[in-house]
Amino acid sequence: MAINVVHDLTTIWTGDAAVTFAPETMAVLSGFQREGTGCFSLQVSNELIETWRTAAAFSLVGKTIYMWMVSYGQLDTYALGGIGIVLGDGTNTIAYYTGGKDRIPFQAGGWQCHTVDASNPPPLFNEVAGLEANLNFGAITQVGVRFKTLAKSLGGAVNCFTDVCRYGTGIRIAGGTSASPASFYSASQDDFSTDSGKAYGIIRELQPGVFGVQGRVDIGDTGSVDSYFADQDSIVIFEDWGAGDNSYSTTVRGGAAGTNVIKFGQSVGSGDTVLGANGLRFQSSGPDVRFSWSGSDTDVFDIYGTTFFKIVSTEPLHFSQSGSNFVGNVIDQCTQIDVGSSVVRNCTFSGTVATSGSLLWAPNINIAYCAFNNNTIIGTNPPNVNAGIYVPNLVGLDYITFNNLSFTGNTFDVNSAYTGTLTIASTDSNISSYTASYPATGDVNIINNVFLTVNVEDKNAISIASASVWIATDEPEKTRTVLMNEYTTAGGVAIEDYNYLGDQDIIVRVRKSSPGSTRYTNIDTVGLIDTGGYTTTIVMQEDINADDVT
Repeated sequence: MAINVVHDLTTIWTGDAAVTFAPETMAVLSGFQREGTGCFSLQVSNELIETWRTAAAFSLVGKTIYMWMVSYGQLDTYALGGIGIVLGDGTNTIAYYTGGKDRIPFQAGGWQCHTVDASNPPPLFNEVAGLEANLNFGAITQVGVRFKTLAKSLGGAVNCFTDVCRYGTGIRIAGGTSASPASFYSASQDDFSTDSGKAYGIIRELQPGVFGVQGRVDIGDTGSVDSYFADQDSIVIFEDWGAGDNSYSTTVRGGAAGTNVIKFGQSVGSGDTVLGANGLRFQSSGPDVRFSWSGSDTDVFDIYGTTFFKIVSTEPLHFSQSGSNFVGNVIDQCTQIDVGSSVVRNCTFSGTVATSGSLLWAPNINIAYCAFNNNTIIGTNPPNVNAGIYVPNLVGLDYITFNNLSFTGNTFDVNSAYTGTLTIASTDSNISSYTASYPATGDVNIINNVFLTVNVEDKNAISIASASVWIATDEPEKTRTVLMNEYTTAGGVAIEDYNYLGDQDIIVRVRKSSPGSTRYTNIDTVGLIDTGGYTTTIVMQEDINADDVT
């Protein structure tokens, strides 16, 4: 199936046929268009021109104007309104500044796609009529352009142009086959096209493999058609052209009858040690971006080796497709992550900007071999008690298990909202700090078993039975805690379990000087209990000065 890019953009004009503009007219020009067969042209000769089309009222609430414009005159600066978009409701007519000689937004094919997001209109504007504060975005009847040049037009030629103008939220990328899947590159090429109906102004290729986005970009088919999307080694940047919070988003869509296969990067290895490689990088240059990559209708949804950097939203980032893989990824300086029941392995969650924790724990979570680093308090006002993992107050979350999770440099490793006592059974994990202060008043009980293992043998590697093994914390004698005091087995091994809550220096003493058997010199040494516990082999030397009493 061919790549299919679907948009929700409503066309205001195309530039292919004459439209009435006032107070200044604009003529149709063919051969220089961004899309279709023509564009509108205007001569702006060392002057300011603001002109617009009047049409039936429409709502811009929750939507953005996308207008292709370009000037070959000497534009004024952005601050002085070199180029802009005019919007009006019949009473209030406002020319919003969107660019100038020092601010050139989203570009493609020699044109610029200027935008005005109704949820966050530009801060610089000219009140042509009425007041900007009174503009009704729910009943727009005027749409137009503003050009301000600082020099005469050479030869009296037209020097300012506008082409297809639309309003909406964005696109959905579908189609593709397993042999030729859709990708961000294929979507950018569809947007770059000059064919009628193309030139959405949503996604562009900045450099090979690097894509800029200004709007909503969804993935998958919502009907009964199979859809395949795969990408590797790409960088997707959500550009900052003044969009409001969450006007930028990306959602995985699915249909009840069709099969959607979506894959970023590739897996390396298998099982719990599986890694990710050749993934993507998603990065925001400023705007909030809502990620909702989940849905029961999506059959395959795998993310490998991918980085999410400064992706912030008013809700968690959702990567919660049942049975899908979320492997080898980096979540850095992002909103809280909801992985649902996806298989999560070898990921790093760091520097979250959430106020409760980087990862949202869930009853059916499937996570192991992941790291939580540098998730620290942000700001100065409560309730900023940040943590690596946030455990909500849900039924069934009174007893949870950590499997090979590491914690470094967090304000708290765990933030529990459970109102009772949360028990964490920790296997090969190093959780050492927690809080239950927000919003709960409960407690946290950590069971983090590791093993202290001492193998005792002689110089010939023969095990020594009944050797006395003593281990204590390396502290002043009055405050030290004895952790092991037992004899080795017939196999020369002494083992004791230990509840690990952080690295611990220890003192180790081994004695074997019982009458009636071979005697050995005493051994005193030191060690460290870490996330793997403590394991050592002690080689004892025979005490040739001891009396052999039988």
